[in-house]
Order: sequence, then C-alpha cells, then structure tokens
Amino acid sequence: MKPTPHSLLLRTPPLDSVGRSAVGCLACAFALLAGHGCAEPAANHAPVVGQVAAALPPPVSVTTVANYVAPPPPPPAPPPTLPPSSVTRTIVSESEIQRRLVAAGGQAGDVQITLAWGNRNDLDLHVVLPCGSGVELFHGHKVDCGMRLDVDKNVGDLTSSPVENVRPEPVGASAKPGHYVVYVVYYANKEDGRGDPSEYTVRTIVHGATKYFSGRISSSRDRAHPLRITEFDVH
Repeated sequence: MKPTPHSLLLRTPPLDSVGRSAVGCLACAFALLAGHGCAEPAANHAPVVGQVAAALPPPVSVTTVANYVAPPPPPPAPPPTLPPSSVTRTIVSESEIQRRLVAAGGQAGDVQITLAWGNRNDLDLHVVLPCGSGVELFHGHKVDCGMRLDVDKNVGDLTSSPVENVRPEPVGASAKPGHYVVYVVYYANKEDGRGDPSEYTVRTIVHGATKYFSGRISSSRDRAHPLRITEFDVH
C-alpha cells in the first residue's frame, strides 16, 4: 500500500535535542525581531549554532569564482544576402531610346554610346577615345579616332525627347581597340530656369553587351564639372 501524505507525516521521526534546540533558537530570533524577550537561556544556543555550522557545506572558493572566464560571445549573424540586380532602373526605356534614335537618324555599331534625357535642357555626351591623350568627341569635335557623334540634340531646335549618339565611323566599321571613358556635361538650361535637375540614361553597347546608367545632373552643381558615367575597354 502506497503511503499517503498523512501517513508520511505520522512516520516523521521526533526531533532530537539538537533539533529541539534549533527550533528554540529560531523561535527566540523571531521573538527578538518582534520586540519580545526570549525565555531560552543564551548559553543553550551556542552549542546548537556550532553543530549546525559544522553540518553546513564548505563555502564556495572565491578564487574559483575570480578565475572564471566567460565563453566568447557568438559571432554576429552575417548580413542578409540581397538578390543580384542585373539592370539598374532606367529613366529612359530601351524602346524609347530606339524610337528617338530612329527619328533622329542615329546609327548603330559594334560599339555604341547613347545619351537620352527628358527635357529641353542641353546636355552633352562626351567620349574620351583611345587615340592619344585628350582625344575626345563632343558637340565641338564630332569625328575622330574612327568614331562619330552622329546625333546632337537641343543645340538649336529644342525637343523634350532628346538623344545623342556615338558610333564607329564609317557605318559598319569596327571600333578601335583601347580604353573609352564616357562623360555627361550640363551645357545649358533651356527650360527658363525650370527642369533642374535633368534626369538621364546612358546606354553603352560593346560587342553585344548592353549596360544602362541612369541619374540626375544639375546646372547649379554640375555645369562646371563633367559627370563621369563609365569606362570600358575594347579588345
């Protein structure tokens, strides 16, 4: 028969003299805290205190605690991996670039650099060519080093869908090998002080590989400083 809680209490052995004295000490302690006297003689408490103290486990070594070395914190979690982006958002779409080139008579080539923007301000496409230091195509120097600036918009007649284009010269020729650097220059604000900054897209095609670069250019900030867009090598 499994013993019940009551039967367990009944079977608890009686307190010995030490136990009775310990209970008496505790009772005296509570009486003193309450402001009452203690009827138990103080001499009776000393042996009990000594016996109880002898039965306690030894204290924890202070040296052991002082020499404790905490484990190193776990390494920080790596940053989340972002999905690769193949093409930056273009301000002027590919279909719109093609439409403008066809309307303006721009030609294609194995290397082609095109600038398109969205207002009547005069932006200029500049391309540094691989035929010696300082050889550069722009509105004032349209043919050199086997390349031609064949479309240059918003110089005279203004349009809100302008485009500029650089390609090999003559049409069908291959671009010379070497290093090319592309800039956009803010030449003039022709929106009566409005339309600033101007948003643009530059498209480069190098042997079938197409890239887009979009941004903003301001007359007050960038007019005196050509904006470097990209650079590439032709092999």
